[in-house]
Amino acid sequence: MYKFWRIIKNEKKCDKEGPYKQLLTNDIFNKDYNKIKKIELTHKQKVEELLKFNKLPKNKKDKFSDSSCMYDFWRTIKNNKKCDDKEGPYKQLLSNDIFNKDYNKK
Repeated sequence: MYKFWRIIKNEKKCDKEGPYKQLLTNDIFNKDYNKIKKIELTHKQKVEELLKFNKLPKNKKDKFSDSSCMYDFWRTIKNNKKCDDKEGPYKQLLSNDIFNKDYNKK
């Protein structure tokens, strides 16, 4: 039963129309299901938060407001040269001297 419930929660099946939605009429299921819902920031929102942070994330303790890791996000952008893309929000990070210097460091 645990595996069944975990799949329902992870795939957010109660958010969709269908039989799973009925499970939320039970207070215990409803509380458990809704405690996993959290805000997930878009990449654009993460770029904005990183610019407000205004320093390089030093380790995995530096977090965005959605609790995701700033350090991993910046490292991925830098390693994959995402600021070089014409599309996407990443290029905006290069307007900040701190990120620009680190991004272009050889």
